[in-house]
Amino acid sequence: AYGVIAVGMLEENLPLSEDATRALSLHYRVVGQTASLVMLESESDYQMYDIQASHPYSTVSDVVPSQIILDVAAENAAIARSPRASLRRIVRDIEAAGTNIVLLNSTLSMLEAIPEVSLDINSPDFGMKSGKGPEHPSLDRLNGNRNAKLQHELASAINNNGAPEASYDAWTLESEARDRAGSQIGALRALTSLLAQNPADVVLRRDIALSAIKMGFPQASFLAFKQVAAARPWEPLSYMQMAKGAQAASLPDLATFLFEVSLGGEWERRFPGFQEVAAMLYARHLHLVSTGVGFGAKSSKEGAAYAAGRESEVRAWYEVPARASLVAILTWNQDNTDVDLHVTEPSGEECFFGHTHTKSGGYISHDITDGFGPEMYIQPKGKPGEMYEIDVEVFSENPNRLSAPIKVLVEVVKDWGWSTEEYLAKTLVQKGG
Repeated sequence: AYGVIAVGMLEENLPLSEDATRALSLHYRVVGQTASLVMLESESDYQMYDIQASHPYSTVSDVVPSQIILDVAAENAAIARSPRASLRRIVRDIEAAGTNIVLLNSTLSMLEAIPEVSLDINSPDFGMKSGKGPEHPSLDRLNGNRNAKLQHELASAINNNGAPEASYDAWTLESEARDRAGSQIGALRALTSLLAQNPADVVLRRDIALSAIKMGFPQASFLAFKQVAAARPWEPLSYMQMAKGAQAASLPDLATFLFEVSLGGEWERRFPGFQEVAAMLYARHLHLVSTGVGFGAKSSKEGAAYAAGRESEVRAWYEVPARASLVAILTWNQDNTDVDLHVTEPSGEECFFGHTHTKSGGYISHDITDGFGPEMYIQPKGKPGEMYEIDVEVFSENPNRLSAPIKVLVEVVKDWGWSTEEYLAKTLVQKGG
């Protein structure tokens, strides 16, 4: 009984308690998250794999679960107080999940040299959307008038089970109504009500993170993707999206480290071309930091010095263009889903997974058939005033999805790398199906 209770307590603090949890599991023969039963065909097989019949008490004699839990709590508190420690924890979680990650010594040195304030997404000086004055109240409930669908569903739920819950569609309609009424923060709060109903739902977190990007709330997007990364550290897109959120929150040094994480991981093969897209975004980021343009002006002197030396390395290794007339990037919220980016050029020629290079020089990245993207279209030498049509097609979807429909984020950058660069983001939601 002691072994079962002790292992259960320690498992709540994984991965920080992994070594102690495994030791207790093996000694007391408790099946759990760090140990399982195995039955081989012969005694020689056990000897070959060095599987012991029992693990002596000496392996757990110095394991005191209550003290380990206190130590883990102290470490978590230190991580919560220190953005730098939080970033170290991200790397450790990736490794604990079985993904190898290689970061340059210069990158690790930069992380230690950069001031903590340059890494703090929770700082009141960063991450919040600006420009909303007192003439635009929060309008969280449209002055008490919720949309009829939401009002009906909440009333029915309270009558049936006492919990004020409503469907994805109802909260989305409420969010859209608040947005039209002039309150984007109210719109975002309506969407986050879905998470209050389903706090462990990773799909909903991605969904809300994509909406936060489109609404212009980089801190909310960053934190949502950080929570996704904590739950699923082997998925690379979260780190790239966190880097972009840090950029938008004017924290270029934080973005620099997260882009390095994006490039440094040896990710699963089902994410082909991910590092190519991340590298293009990162090279642009490094250029802005090293030249002090835009958000790059917010970099620390340590971050700027690192960027100045790193840009040429990234461009040489990944062969990414410095400038382009048009760049379109597609990401989505559902795993095991194939969403395709289609771009029709002014000539009428269409660029997509079945025709990846056009006569004008436009091209599209890898076709992501099992994941969340990204897919990217690049037109390096378009002409001024030309019109491009961008379409999104859901080719196949996850048959097991329940909590939310497919939501895609399309980000378009005109004059990529030039001083006239323009950015546009749009979210699209699959209706029906």
